[in-house]
Amino acid sequence: MSQTLVEPTPDTRVAQPDAELFRALVNGALEYAIFTLDPSGFILTWNAGAERIKGYSADQIIGKHFSCLYRDEDIESGKPAKALQIARENGNYEEEGWRVRRDGSGFWASVVITPVTDAAGNLLGFSKITRDITERKLAETASQAELIRRSEELQRLKSEAEAFSYSVSHDLRAPLRHLDGFAELLLKQNRTPLDEKSQGYLEKIMVASKRMGRLIDDLLTFSRLSRTEVSQSVVNVRALVEQTCADLSPETEGRVVVWTLGDLPPIRGDRAMMRVALVNLLSNAVKYSSRRPEARIEVGSVPGPPDTVTLFVRDNGVGFEMEYAHKLFQVFQRLHSEEYEGTGIGLATVKRIVEHHGGTVWAESSPENGATFYVTLPAA
Repeated sequence: MSQTLVEPTPDTRVAQPDAELFRALVNGALEYAIFTLDPSGFILTWNAGAERIKGYSADQIIGKHFSCLYRDEDIESGKPAKALQIARENGNYEEEGWRVRRDGSGFWASVVITPVTDAAGNLLGFSKITRDITERKLAETASQAELIRRSEELQRLKSEAEAFSYSVSHDLRAPLRHLDGFAELLLKQNRTPLDEKSQGYLEKIMVASKRMGRLIDDLLTFSRLSRTEVSQSVVNVRALVEQTCADLSPETEGRVVVWTLGDLPPIRGDRAMMRVALVNLLSNAVKYSSRRPEARIEVGSVPGPPDTVTLFVRDNGVGFEMEYAHKLFQVFQRLHSEEYEGTGIGLATVKRIVEHHGGTVWAESSPENGATFYVTLPAA
């Protein structure tokens, strides 16, 4: 007995299962409100996600105009009609904004409206996909509020820092000048000569007041760095080092100091700031090598990351234990506070300047074997 095999038509083999699969996919997309509109904006279909998000069942919403999903003020401004017009003209409409649920509560929605046309380009209606992004929007709003709060806090701190700088510059300097001036007058007065011990006390007062003045100057410099914009120019490092060495000649008078300048490529940055950094690094080397019969200070560069210049300042001074290296660049942290004068702000200033330029600073040393300070800066 013969048997005839009938090949299924495309409609029975593909179209019907695909339609069922599509409906299943749309109804299973519970995170999205997916529905269709006729060309005038009346709702034709409604998926389970739309019911979950908007609160209407299909029976309650199909046949109604989609503008009922908007707030009253949006309806009055004609927003729904404008959305369909833009979708029709541009082929797509996307927006984030407030929408209304059946119970009257609002939610923040991400909306996409796409026109549906036939092969001839005639408008058949629109597909509309809405997603509830209220939680994300609230999180963004909270983040923006936090950023605003932090910005306001930074502005307040900046104002306080400026007020502090003014106070330091004017209110603290005046009593120091009086202290130093009257102590000097007492030393010079002849009517009632002071004994040697009293003169020693006055000299100590004058030394202390001058040191306090230097500390105030260093604090002001350090404070201003946080508020100073970094200008960008090509800095001739060699010329700047040579000038700084010459400026330090009063500190090296009567001493044997051998300066060695190696390869010093130009950098890109703020020349005035770099001068402050070099003054601190070089005067540091001069100070901590002061007890050597022959101080040797070398300034040069070593290979570093691409597009950067790594400079170093090396001395043959007293050095330090590496376990304390992390303290070097902190304000008021000094490893040799008794033996050598200083305010404890110089290296902290260097660190702030270098970091303002996007660079890094570090040191290597061992006791009685000198120290080497490295800074990495943008190449010119």
